[in-house]
Amino acid sequence: MIEIDIDVYGLSKIEKIYRRAPEVIRRRLNNAIKMSVMEILKRTDDGGDSGLFQFRTPRASRTGYIALSFRYGITISDLEASIGPTARYAPRVHRNNPFMKRIAEAAKPDIEKHFADEVNKAILEVGE
Repeated sequence: MIEIDIDVYGLSKIEKIYRRAPEVIRRRLNNAIKMSVMEILKRTDDGGDSGLFQFRTPRASRTGYIALSFRYGITISDLEASIGPTARYAPRVHRNNPFMKRIAEAAKPDIEKHFADEVNKAILEVGE
């Protein structure tokens, strides 16, 4: 499993909002989590040769199943989510070619923006 650290600014404000309106911050954080998964998913489109997979096999000879299998590896629940390829050979490929780490790092700035936007929306909603 690849994990990335996301910087969420305004943690003290999140705590204040949570004390006043836990359902608001929970809903906003869940929105940010869902959008974050979609940011990862966007970067798994191997058809465009974004450069994140960096497979040695020429595009015309690849099946594209690792990229496609990310769609089947999404789980989202309250305040948590995960996404990853379900192709059984993906870990072997990743061992020599850490494509999942590149995908996660490429998505990180947009993920951090989603969290910042949702926290700001919560602040406006609650009137902090």
